[in-house]
Amino acid sequence: MLQFFTNLLGRKARSTTKPPRSRPQARLELEELMPRILPSASSSGLAVGHFLGHHGHAAVMDSSSDNAAVADSSTSGHAGDACGTRATLVANLTNASGATGTASFNATAGTLKVQVQGAAASTSLDVMVDGTSVGAITTDASGNGQIKLANTTVQAGSTISVGDLTGTFSQVKFTASLSGDSGATGSATYDSVKNRWRVSIAGAAANTTYNITVNDVVVGQLTTNAAGKGKLYVSPSSATIQAGSTIAIGDTVGNPAILQGSFA
Repeated sequence: MLQFFTNLLGRKARSTTKPPRSRPQARLELEELMPRILPSASSSGLAVGHFLGHHGHAAVMDSSSDNAAVADSSTSGHAGDACGTRATLVANLTNASGATGTASFNATAGTLKVQVQGAAASTSLDVMVDGTSVGAITTDASGNGQIKLANTTVQAGSTISVGDLTGTFSQVKFTASLSGDSGATGSATYDSVKNRWRVSIAGAAANTTYNITVNDVVVGQLTTNAAGKGKLYVSPSSATIQAGSTIAIGDTVGNPAILQGSFA
């Protein structure tokens, strides 16, 4: 009997005892530490680096005269920049051996830019304006060089020599105000470096074609719109425009010009 109850109680204990529930183990993973580049709070560092990377050439001073050589880039590949769009006077330079160059003067800034190509190689060329030395260009192995000079005085008709290259300064931009008895108005501008001029009129007859003459030579035609306005951009090949040249706007049948003026 005792054995019976012992066996019975043992089975019940085994049946009511549940094995412990296994819990998932927490896994700790280590994130791979990779270098990260954080943006700077200021862009000044980048700006300075960019500036130094592109403007590392030192300015050169010309001690031979009172004219400062703002930047001598005789060995750079930007000789074509010497003739800037802001130039007031320009001179084309040539010599007997075929070398060429350009000198441009900005009256507002008082700066003179000079560049040469095909001159004597690796040579210092004296730059003279109206017989006065204002600086010097040192050419590279190809005979190319350029310089920018400050505190220089140049006027229309001034002569310039760079070594044995010579030229004469002439005005770059010319303007003319157009007026007449018809009530129309207009203006004309000419750029001698680009050989391009623009004529604009208003208050003329609507939808009408007009001849444009310079020094009595027809150089183009312009047609107005329904409001009597018209513009023309052209590169003249049949007329030389300079200070004092006359310009007139007239119809194509020979009536008196409705507008006229003079370039200055």
